[in-house]
Amino acid sequence: SALDVSVQAQVLNLLVRLQRDLGISYLFISHDLSVVRHLAHRTVVMYLGRIVAQSTSRSFWNVPLHPYVAALKQATPTMDVLDEGYVPPPVLEGEIPSALNPPSGCRFSSRCPHVLPLCRESYPALRQVSPTESVACHPVEVVPDGVATTPWGLVSAPRVAMPAAPASEPLLARVA
Repeated sequence: SALDVSVQAQVLNLLVRLQRDLGISYLFISHDLSVVRHLAHRTVVMYLGRIVAQSTSRSFWNVPLHPYVAALKQATPTMDVLDEGYVPPPVLEGEIPSALNPPSGCRFSSRCPHVLPLCRESYPALRQVSPTESVACHPVEVVPDGVATTPWGLVSAPRVAMPAAPASEPLLARVA
């Protein structure tokens, strides 16, 4: 992130080429979602040290199953600001909890627009939605056929079991 944008682009393109040509994998940790989107095939999102969602990067962008993931997506800069009638995304309310003294229950509960009483009492388990997606969120309904429904109206499509990724499937990125 401290690099000039053109140098950063060259480094990222080099990583993509090495990934493709040598079939190598990376564990790439970043707060820059545009870089994660460019580089990652799989994405894991953490909030205050706990995994809240993991999925293919395409699902991460198309169907964010956790409210923190949805907020990250909404906060990612786009060219939409140039459109007439553009409405900025809502800002997350609430205090950011201390990482040294996290709240009981879900660590995102103090900022979540969909918080339930259960969220403040117990941390949600990371539940598998499909072979490629998992989410840790009490309000998200997960059914066995690989469909999840969010309180904000998203429904993930049923997924078929995917074969294990070949060694050339490179990325697992963590967004903190």
